[in-house]
Amino acid sequence: MATAAAAALRTATLVVRRPLITPTRTAFEEAYYEYHANLRAGHERTVIPDFWTKKGAAGNTAAIQMAVPAERTTEADTANDVKSLDRKLEENLFLVVKEGGKWSLVQGAVAEGEPLHEAARRSVLDKCGQNLDLWMVGRSPIALSHTTKDKEHIFVHKAHILAGQAAPTKGVSDFAWVTKNEMAKYLDKAAYDDVVELL
Repeated sequence: MATAAAAALRTATLVVRRPLITPTRTAFEEAYYEYHANLRAGHERTVIPDFWTKKGAAGNTAAIQMAVPAERTTEADTANDVKSLDRKLEENLFLVVKEGGKWSLVQGAVAEGEPLHEAARRSVLDKCGQNLDLWMVGRSPIALSHTTKDKEHIFVHKAHILAGQAAPTKGVSDFAWVTKNEMAKYLDKAAYDDVVELL
């Protein structure tokens, strides 16, 4: 009796750059923090500076430099440079690549006997350069793709980029770091619907 052919195993890796700054406060949050700052100021005792410091030293405020926060909008945001990791600092960014004229997550075949999470990591490094410092989030897949062909299973893994930058090789013609909303412009509807709940 003939047995069915074994399904081909593939991996897809959702590579994420986590937010680098806290989200911009809403008008309600600004009002809340201002209210509490005023409340604290009203309950604090007045402190005489000369009591705590050498006489006359407290008045030397010229030497005190206040830290000035950097702009929340970067040059990459202004130029809409989707290849830069220095954009959309408040949001997650996801790596998408273009192979064979089609955009997708980084995908690759699983070698015989190779653990799925190792195949996922290897595929990203093989196709996007060895200088990526990745942290694989667990050894188990986070999903099974529903857009697979017959007799092909694509297991989706998640990885965080810690350092480095993508440098496409092995058939990858382009790449982009996109937000959840932007990803819909790159992936076809079926592929986007397949991963949107994972973002």
